[in-house]
Amino acid sequence: ALPIFEVESVLVRRELGNAEKPAEGEPCTQACAEGLECRCLALNRGLYVCQLPGMLDPPPAALGLERQGLSCEARLPQGAQPMPPPPLISTGGKVVDPTAAEQVQELRDWAAGPGKNFYKRYVLVHHPDDALLGLPVLAGPDVPAHEVEKAAATLKHLVLEAAVSKSTLESLAQAGVRLLLAKAESEDGEDGWLRHPEVSKHFTTGLGGGSMLFPSTGIMASESQSTLAEELFHTIQYVALKPRDVCMYRKAYKAAMERELYGTDNSG
Repeated sequence: ALPIFEVESVLVRRELGNAEKPAEGEPCTQACAEGLECRCLALNRGLYVCQLPGMLDPPPAALGLERQGLSCEARLPQGAQPMPPPPLISTGGKVVDPTAAEQVQELRDWAAGPGKNFYKRYVLVHHPDDALLGLPVLAGPDVPAHEVEKAAATLKHLVLEAAVSKSTLESLAQAGVRLLLAKAESEDGEDGWLRHPEVSKHFTTGLGGGSMLFPSTGIMASESQSTLAEELFHTIQYVALKPRDVCMYRKAYKAAMERELYGTDNSG
């Protein structure tokens, strides 16, 4: 056995060593204090924090249902080419053709330039007192206007009517987030997303949630409005949530999976 003064010395050195390492919940790059792991907290944001082993891991039965191909680091997948954000132009809640002669020049220039004359449906969901706090909804000519209207109504409910504050909308708008709708496939069988200017390869999971580097959130026009809500929540996690909120979001997700209250849309 070590003499008492040597034991105390070991304990002091251990405490000093831990004092130099991040504690639970603190950002980290490598080692954390004893008993903690440096793990990813927020996907697509490069945010690692010290946490207890397995604290936020989904149950084993759910691991195979997790979306594949995501990384903690903020990086663009090959084949994704983010376009400059469309201008925020209020249309009075109506779906318009951004390439039409009666539209303002700024919107027409964007539609002909970054939009490559593909987008024929445009409507802005915005705060009633500030059009600059807005999220555009866009689609090509293959998506009916009524589908765009339905998606815009769902988006409005989520970010304005059901929201307790406008802070999330502010964060999304400042990041240039927009909602894109695609037809499942064209008449010749081509992937509907490949017609969009930002996409140059097939993505197994489609577009899904947006991020700071790729702020387009996308769903197929034929998908349910609950899918729109899910992808928007992914975008909010990747773009707007504070680290503490991301942690609570993931704890709630884990609890729901453990109680079999949450499933999968089988999108991979």
